[in-house]
Amino acid sequence: MWREGTCRRISKYLRYRVFATLNSPEFNALQYAFVVLLFFCNQSREPRMADPAHIAEPIYATTNPSEISLKVLLPATATGGSVSLFEEITPPGNGPPLHVHYNADEFFRVLTGQFLFRVGTETFEAGPGDTLFVPRGEPHCFYNNGTTPGRLFMGFTPGGAERVFEWLNENGFPK
Repeated sequence: MWREGTCRRISKYLRYRVFATLNSPEFNALQYAFVVLLFFCNQSREPRMADPAHIAEPIYATTNPSEISLKVLLPATATGGSVSLFEEITPPGNGPPLHVHYNADEFFRVLTGQFLFRVGTETFEAGPGDTLFVPRGEPHCFYNNGTTPGRLFMGFTPGGAERVFEWLNENGFPK
């Protein structure tokens, strides 16, 4: 009980602190602390068993009709369900619609391009080097508002979001 409440309070504080310091010199230290916090707060009471994993090539890549390309870099099956990691390339003028992940936190690191993120009622402009965190249950979307394709490093904790992308790739994306 103590751990869950404390993690929520620390996570909320760090989320707002990270958003407030996106371009400051202290951002990298806060970013590191945030990732450590995510792993600490999302650990189950029983240890998950996973072997060390080295993935040399993306597991698979998907492309939808709007030409958003998604590579699964590290699937949940390689991490005992702890995390899934992705790289997405989004063309200018594209991005997913407003949506919610009820069972997973999501984070983004902008590698290239310019993006507009909506998280809840807040809007953030993000460029290369910026990192954003979306807590589970928070409606969000993003849009490449630049003139060139943008690359995002994304992750989910706990992992497993790749199953949704696999299903969309096999059954088609909504139009």
